[in-house]
Amino acid sequence: MIKLTRSQQFLHDLEATLDWLYYRAAEEGRDVDQLEKNFKNDFLKVLANIQANPFIYSSYSSKNPTRRAVFFHGLYIIDYQLIPVQSNSKESVEEVILTSLVPALSDRFHGAYEDLELYEFDDEGTKA
Repeated sequence: MIKLTRSQQFLHDLEATLDWLYYRAAEEGRDVDQLEKNFKNDFLKVLANIQANPFIYSSYSSKNPTRRAVFFHGLYIIDYQLIPVQSNSKESVEEVILTSLVPALSDRFHGAYEDLELYEFDDEGTKA
């Protein structure tokens, strides 16, 4: 079975999302428990799908291997990465790292257009 790892950012996002859902439902007079249950059921279904087949959702681009799963009526997005990054089959995936959980309509979601940090290493200093 493929290992699922939750990053600190993901755990923080999940906690904030559940808090927001709770307060929003209470504000609107909706059944808080039912909304939370619906969210968790959809969330767990998506995680099971990712674990069963990490390629079920496409990556942002060839230069950005982060993948995204949209769930809960298109309102939330789970970003995740495969380890090793160059995996091309389910059998070669050792781990799935859940990197973030963001509301689709927020300013935090940039998708494929998000700036990536690229690092270059100067190997000239290592030559003997």
